[in-house]
Amino acid sequence: MDPFIAEWLNLALRWGHMIAGIAWIGTSFYFVALDFSLKKRDGLPPGVSGEAWEVHGGGFYNVQKYLSAPSKLPENLIWFKWEAYLTWVTGFLLLIVQYYLDASAFLIDPAVMALTPFSAIAISAASIVAGWIAYDALCRAFAVSNPALLAALVFLLILVAAFGYSEIFSGRGALIHVGVLVGTIMAANVFMVIIPNQRKITAALIRGEAPDPSLGATGKQRSLHNTYLTLPVLAMMISNHFAMITDHPHAWILVGLIVVAGAAARHFLVRHEVGDPMSKIAWTLPIIAIAFAIAYAMTWTGPINEDWLNFIFRWGHVVAGISWIGTSFYFVALDFSLRKHGRLPAGVAGEAWEVHGGGFYNVQKYVTAPSSLPKDLIWFKWEAYLTWVTGFLLLIVLYYANASTI
Repeated sequence: MDPFIAEWLNLALRWGHMIAGIAWIGTSFYFVALDFSLKKRDGLPPGVSGEAWEVHGGGFYNVQKYLSAPSKLPENLIWFKWEAYLTWVTGFLLLIVQYYLDASAFLIDPAVMALTPFSAIAISAASIVAGWIAYDALCRAFAVSNPALLAALVFLLILVAAFGYSEIFSGRGALIHVGVLVGTIMAANVFMVIIPNQRKITAALIRGEAPDPSLGATGKQRSLHNTYLTLPVLAMMISNHFAMITDHPHAWILVGLIVVAGAAARHFLVRHEVGDPMSKIAWTLPIIAIAFAIAYAMTWTGPINEDWLNFIFRWGHVVAGISWIGTSFYFVALDFSLRKHGRLPAGVAGEAWEVHGGGFYNVQKYVTAPSSLPKDLIWFKWEAYLTWVTGFLLLIVLYYANASTI
């Protein structure tokens, strides 16, 4: 392919991958935080597990979640699926343009393993499929009987994949493949489990039958897995900017440390967002600090430099930005999806019905505040604040501290 065309194709796919990923992951972050924020109050309709009140963009939103589904569903259900599909499609196309079409330069390192482009691509594709099959088999075997063991085995699966990739591909190729494998697991969770289960639940309701509650529980669990995998996969995607990670002889151990730190950070951020006191979530902070301290010690080469600060701030900026912009995407799309009918309470501009992660959500938007509001309103602000703070810190580390060279 002509290099000029390849560069523009790379840019277009990278941009599309970023936009789709923000919409998908940001929405997932939103719904996980929402589920933890639900409160059980008196007077809720039958089947509602809890409700939340939110403030965003000048409107007040009342959200009620049904664990199975209400007795009657509207025709215009909102499904969250295309964000995941487009993220995977653009990501895989980017893998083709960046790594498959120029495998000799980016994917293959003869010092690691002498491969032909065809064999390297075949190993890449086969390993991605095998990774999903292994993960799905583990989930089906241990999801109900031993969730803790399942989490440990999924972590081990990622470590084994990282080690295997580092013994086959170039440093950059190995780390990006860990990201592709985890991203494929997440997208396949949506395509192969979450959406099919939701459709089975909906179909059962339309037939007048009681849906199997395990379908919703399984979808919720896979959605939860996706949120824990999100921060590590984002780290893998930016790792190619950091030779201290990609060129390390034990990069697979660094991957494990990033997964641990990312999972702990995910727990802290979500629980903080829903208002948990610091005393209940502070245990995650030493885990994050220890993981990065070990990673820093492993990559120490002499004088102190800002590489790990650069990595941490960049990772934090990406995560916060996705949370902020993804939530904004969600509310803009929601506002366009609202429907007005005569049975709505006074002051409600419209309502929408959504399906996500094994649950059904009824959302009503008040243009002005209702006469009575709970004290535990959900405000969307820290995502924006943290995006700016991490972005400015990254500017300092990357540009201000190296103003004479960059």
